[in-house]
Amino acid sequence: MHGRYPVKFDKKLGREYVARANGVPLAATAEVALPLAEGKLAQLLRAQRRADDALTPAEFVQSIKQTRAERSTGGVNREK
Repeated sequence: MHGRYPVKFDKKLGREYVARANGVPLAATAEVALPLAEGKLAQLLRAQRRADDALTPAEFVQSIKQTRAERSTGGVNREK
């Protein structure tokens, strides 16, 4: 569940997005638990996953905070 999540910039969309260490755009924080694809599979995933489907840095941070809050309160988010 650890790793590097670089922030990339899509020039066409004019927005930042979070990717996994292999360059595949990150669509949900649940993906961090998945094995990191390499080689041809990573190339295929990069070609298939669109940057506008990826989390923005703010969405990534918010999702991590929400997950942590839910775990610490037994599934009830009290930050709202």
